[in-house]
Amino acid sequence: MHVIRHAAAVGIATAALGVGAIAPVNAAPAEHAKPQGRSAQTQTDNIQARIRWHHSVPKCARHGSLNTSGWTDHLKIKSHCGRTVWLKVVVNHGPDSRCKKVKAHKSMKHHWGYPGSLKWVTKC
Repeated sequence: MHVIRHAAAVGIATAALGVGAIAPVNAAPAEHAKPQGRSAQTQTDNIQARIRWHHSVPKCARHGSLNTSGWTDHLKIKSHCGRTVWLKVVVNHGPDSRCKKVKAHKSMKHHWGYPGSLKWVTKC
């Protein structure tokens, strides 16, 4: 009986070692592992959303940032145009902006609450 228990224990130990030896071969070495701490730029990229521009908006006015991190979304549009442009922010399930005059090299802001989402920015 003692021999059977001993043989069973050796068999279990051998099986456990065998399972441990089947580790994934393609695991990344420690020097190539991603750092645990996230940089400020990575966190900023996560809260910056993509702005959809209607084709009528001049390319010189297509600069800005959209922050969708909280209950209120904030949009800031900066014009690099040498002239005044008129822009309107269209929001799904929220208040659209009025047609706003954005002077040369100036900016405009618009914000709305949840559940609204940006549809696009258009020229008016």
